[in-house]
This record gives sequence, structure tokens and C-alpha cells, in this order.
Amino acid sequence: MTNLELGKRMSMIRHSRGRTQTEVALAINYNQPGISQIERGMCTASFEIIAQLALFLFFSLDVLMRMGPFDLLACLLPMPPAQPA
Repeated sequence: MTNLELGKRMSMIRHSRGRTQTEVALAINYNQPGISQIERGMCTASFEIIAQLALFLFFSLDVLMRMGPFDLLACLLPMPPAQPA
């Protein structure tokens, strides 16, 4: 899989969860320009970053990394219930 294809998939996941690049970056202790570069295929995301994104955005690493057409709905995992304040 190319960096561009992975980046597009990551962007689709983030958008489907209604999160901004800044929110994602803050949640995983990364930087927004780095998230942007990953989503545009400008750099290779480390496995550590991808794993942190999977935990924050609740998606399947297996489905994300499959070759062939991307199935966003199969990739997204159920979100946990909201915690009471």
C-alpha cells in the first residue's frame, strides 16, 4: 500500500468520526502538520502512530491495511458509550 492510499484511508476514518486534525494530534501527542502530511501521503506513518490513531478513532488495523478496495464501514469499530460527566 502506498503512503497516499494509507493517508486517504486515514483521512476518511477521521472525517467519519467528526474529528479535526488538531483534535487527533492532541489526543495522540503528535502535531497537526504531521497528521496533515500523513493524510496527504507526504510521509510514512510509523506503526506506533497508526496504532495510537486506531485506539483514538476506534478502527480495525486489519481492515485498514488490507489490499484492494477500502471498506470504511468494515473498518470502523463500535464507539464505546459516552462516559457521564
